[in-house]
Amino acid sequence: MMQAWDDFIASLEKDLGSPTILKWVKPIKLLKFDAGNVYLEAKDSFQAMWFEEHILPKAKKGLINNNGRPIKVHLAIFDQYKSKNAKREEPKQSMEETINFLPDRLEPSCTFEQFIPGNENLVPYQILCKLTGFNPDGYKLETPSLKSATYNPIFIHGKSGTGKTHLLMSAASTLQARGVNAFYVKAETFTQHVVFAIRMGKMQEFRQAYRHVDVLLIDGAQILARKNATQEELFHTFNTLHTASKQIIISANMAPRFLENIEDRLISRFEWGLSLPLEKVHAMNELENILRKRTELYRFPLKQDVIEYLMKQFPNAKSLSGAIETLNFKSQLDNKSTHAMLELGEVKSYLYKLIEEEAREKLTHEKILTMVAENFGVKIEDITGKSQSRDSVLPRQIAMYLLRKELSMPFVKIGHVFSRDHSTVMSSIKNITKSLESKNKEVASHLTDIQRKIVNF
Repeated sequence: MMQAWDDFIASLEKDLGSPTILKWVKPIKLLKFDAGNVYLEAKDSFQAMWFEEHILPKAKKGLINNNGRPIKVHLAIFDQYKSKNAKREEPKQSMEETINFLPDRLEPSCTFEQFIPGNENLVPYQILCKLTGFNPDGYKLETPSLKSATYNPIFIHGKSGTGKTHLLMSAASTLQARGVNAFYVKAETFTQHVVFAIRMGKMQEFRQAYRHVDVLLIDGAQILARKNATQEELFHTFNTLHTASKQIIISANMAPRFLENIEDRLISRFEWGLSLPLEKVHAMNELENILRKRTELYRFPLKQDVIEYLMKQFPNAKSLSGAIETLNFKSQLDNKSTHAMLELGEVKSYLYKLIEEEAREKLTHEKILTMVAENFGVKIEDITGKSQSRDSVLPRQIAMYLLRKELSMPFVKIGHVFSRDHSTVMSSIKNITKSLESKNKEVASHLTDIQRKIVNF
C-alpha cells in the first residue's frame, strides 16, 4: 500500500511539478492505511479544499492497489483549536469511524449563471430555475415555487458531460442562499453514509440528517445498482420526504425505466414526478458561450486562436470547463500575469495530459458494443444476453476481444459487461486469437470492418 501511495505521488510530480507537490501534497500527514483505504490529515480547511479539488479526482483513477482496485482516500482536518503545547494523540478511531452525515461540497462554478442550456436543455433549466426562485433574466432571486411544486420527484437524466451535476449543484446553492435546507449528495456519498450508519449503529443519526431536509438532491442514481441496503434506505427516505411534501431531485445517466439492478419499487417512485432528459451541447456558438462564461468567472481572458483550439479539442461542456480550470490553475502556478494572455504553445503544453485523456475517453465499451451489434445485424442485448446460438456467441466473443484490445479492460470488468466470470472472458478472447492465427476469414473480415469503424471514430 505504501508503494502505491509513493507511486501516486511520483505520477503527480510529473503532472503538476515538484514545487506544487512539495507545497501542497507532501505536508499532508499520512495517518494510516490498509489494502483499500488511506487516511490523511490536512493542517487546515484551505489545504483540504485544495486537495479535494485538484488531487482527489486524480486519486480515483491513479491510486490503485496490487489487485487493480482503487484505494479510497479519507481526508480529515487537524483540530487547530487544540492547545499548541499539548501532545497530539494518535487517533483511536479510523477516519471512517468519525464520519459525519454532511452534504457534499458545492463547486463555486456550478451556478445557474454559469450554465448554458442551449435550445435542447432549455426546459430542465427553466423548471429548476422556477423551482428554486432564480430568474435567468437579469440573474435575480425571486420566491421559490417549492410549496406549489407540481412534480415530485424531478428526475434529470443524460450521459456524462450533459450538465446534470451542474444543474443539481446550481439548484442546491440557490436554495441554500435563500435559507432553504437543500441537501446535495452524490450517490456514492449516500451509499457511504448508509454503510457507515449500519456498521456503526448510527441509523438514527443518518435518518435525522436525511429525513429532515427541505430538498434532497441525489446525483448519479445509477451508482446504486446492486446496493440492496442503500436502495432499501433510499426507498424509505424517499417515502418519508414525499409524504411530507418535501422536494426530491435525482439525476442519473439514463431514464428511470432503463436503470439496471435498481429495485422496481424505486424505479416506480422515480417515475412519479417529472423525468427530464439532458443532451450534450455540441453547437459551436453554445460551446463558445460556455467557454466565455468560464473565463469571465476566473477573470482569465483567452486569445481567439486559443478559444478555437480549445473548442476543437474539447467538444463538450464538461471537458471544455475542465480544460479552462486546468489552464487557470497551471498558469497561476507559473505566476502568469492575468493581463498577459496565454499563447497557443503554452496552452498546448499545459493541456497535453488532458488532451491525451480526452482522446482515450472518446472510445467506450458501449460504443464498441454498438459497432459490433451493427456489424452483425443483431441487438446489443443479444450480445450481452444468455443466448448460446452462434448468431450471438461469435459477436460476443469478438466484442470481448475488442474491449480487451482497444480499451485494455481487465477480464473481470469485461465479465461484468456480459454478466460472465473472467474465465469465460479469457476463453472467448483466446478463441478469437486462435481464429486470427489460423486465418479464419469470417472472423478476420468482421474484425477488420469493426476496427475500421473504430479508427474512423
